[in-house]
Amino acid sequence: MENALFTLAELLAMPQFPGQVLLTGGPPPEEVPIRHVSVIEPPADDFVRPEELVLTTALGCADAAGFLTFIADLQRAGAAAVCLSFEDPRRRVPEEVLAFARARALPLVLLPWELRFADIVENVLDRIRTAREQAAARWESFQSRLLSLYLSGGTLGQALGLLAGETWCDALLTDRAGRALASTAPAQGDGWKLLLPLRAQGREVGALFLSGGRATPEYLDGLSAWAPYILTPLLLWLDRAELRSAAQDQLREELVRGLAEGAIPDTAENRARAQLLGLRLGQPAVCLAAADEGWDDALREALRAALHTRVSAPAALTGRGAVLFLSPDEPPERTAEVLRAAAAAHAPALRLHWGCSGSGRDWASLYEEAMLAADLCRREDGARIYLPADTQLFRILRPCLGSGGSRSMRERLLAPLRDYDRGHGGELETALLGLFDCGGNVSETARALHLHRQALRYRLQKAEELLGFPLSDHRRALALELALRLGRLDGE
Repeated sequence: MENALFTLAELLAMPQFPGQVLLTGGPPPEEVPIRHVSVIEPPADDFVRPEELVLTTALGCADAAGFLTFIADLQRAGAAAVCLSFEDPRRRVPEEVLAFARARALPLVLLPWELRFADIVENVLDRIRTAREQAAARWESFQSRLLSLYLSGGTLGQALGLLAGETWCDALLTDRAGRALASTAPAQGDGWKLLLPLRAQGREVGALFLSGGRATPEYLDGLSAWAPYILTPLLLWLDRAELRSAAQDQLREELVRGLAEGAIPDTAENRARAQLLGLRLGQPAVCLAAADEGWDDALREALRAALHTRVSAPAALTGRGAVLFLSPDEPPERTAEVLRAAAAAHAPALRLHWGCSGSGRDWASLYEEAMLAADLCRREDGARIYLPADTQLFRILRPCLGSGGSRSMRERLLAPLRDYDRGHGGELETALLGLFDCGGNVSETARALHLHRQALRYRLQKAEELLGFPLSDHRRALALELALRLGRLDGE
């Protein structure tokens, strides 16, 4: 469908205005739309609108330089064309003005002096008004066809086919995440140009693109004036697709959560159900989990939105955190970083501590392994993903956590440090754990804790003094490390 605007070609063909002469070339006259018309004399100032037909006698242009300045101002303002009329039949448009107009593709038209500007304005406004009414009628007819297609159960692809037929351009519709929902041509490549974003209730829900030789910026700008006739029907399809997608997301999440928590058995019936929802059970997988750190409803919704829009892996929120099941060849670090960034964009207060399992087929076992690592990462405030190897010590020590004898021994050993740390912000325990984490390397520990080496050495010497043994005593240092780690794991 053409933009159906009044054009320079129609102006030149109007029988009411014989004798006009097109002085300069440029785009074909039928491709020069005229949306407004006015009579302007120098200076132009800010009175000219884009795609405006300007009528002028250029009376204030005393010389060629002034004439050129006037025409240049009109061109910069976006005038569609300039119609000149001279009372003196000997007056000519200066050559430098003609050269400027040719170089900038600005049409200059010479009108006979006998033609009255008032008549021209009246007739042009009437033609512009008629063209707009005709365009509105055609777009209303197009909208009716789209609505009829929707009510008869037509697809979004068929709707874009109608739009492509009317605009002579291929069409592509994407959702708010930029994923293709329907297209009349392959969605790959850089040839797609945005026609208009689709918004509903103040939020962006998708975008409509066109491609092809006709999809010029000027053509798209003209089409955007009729956006409501396109937008309203397409939003109906998007609402239907979004409802279907939201329902499918909910069903997928319920199934993933049930399988992870062991509430849904891995049976043939449930495998078939999973396949309908795009899940493939029985394949090797790796579980990536984030431990819940007191997330409120808003933070959980931000994470849920990130899970459903930024990754294609099976994902869910559980009673203990978030869980995803990746293929073994997907780097869990990259997925975690994508989700961390996506969630932070909507909820900066959301803290995510990640744990990852090994590879396997039993989702419930993988979930427990990953959640154990995530929970340990949360307790130790880890800055990276905890892998199964990071949980080995915890699993060895876990039986000791519930032992009263172990707890009393730890308390006796650590009492001198904790008495001192109550007045010093826990600096000795932090220094000792940092030293054990860095394998006893003082320089590396100082860097990790952002301390000067001498300050760290002072703290370590103070710890040895309070404990009553040197850290070089391997057995007693090992007991100290285990006591500190058990205390950290036990929330002491």
